[in-house]
Amino acid sequence: MDNLLNDKGIQGLVATQLGTWEKETGKRCGENEVCKFSADSGWLPANFKGFDAKNAIGHVKYRINASVSVSADGNASTTYRVDLFKNWNFDRGKMAPMPYTGTELDLGQFLDLHEHGWAQEYDMLGTSSLHGF
Repeated sequence: MDNLLNDKGIQGLVATQLGTWEKETGKRCGENEVCKFSADSGWLPANFKGFDAKNAIGHVKYRINASVSVSADGNASTTYRVDLFKNWNFDRGKMAPMPYTGTELDLGQFLDLHEHGWAQEYDMLGTSSLHGF
């Protein structure tokens, strides 16, 4: 799971959200006050940018749960975990680009496998280890 957080598509979104929370410390904490608060982004959409993750997984929903601490000198530090979720299903009419060929593959043929019991739709869910920002 942690290696998926290295993807540029996910990494930028996570860093932006964490930066926003750290900037909000002035509103949540008094001046020269030690303060700590929890933050939850809720589920948000994201697209992978890296070649393998983009073609194998595509898009996901992500959620960040964080604890932001502010020291008396005003410095903020954040610890966080990221959850990723994907509902893996087969859609008729959905197309996927095929690497190196310039063509697209109709994913509807995989729906046929599901309808005949040869494939299964499923949910993918994972949680990262604890990180610092």
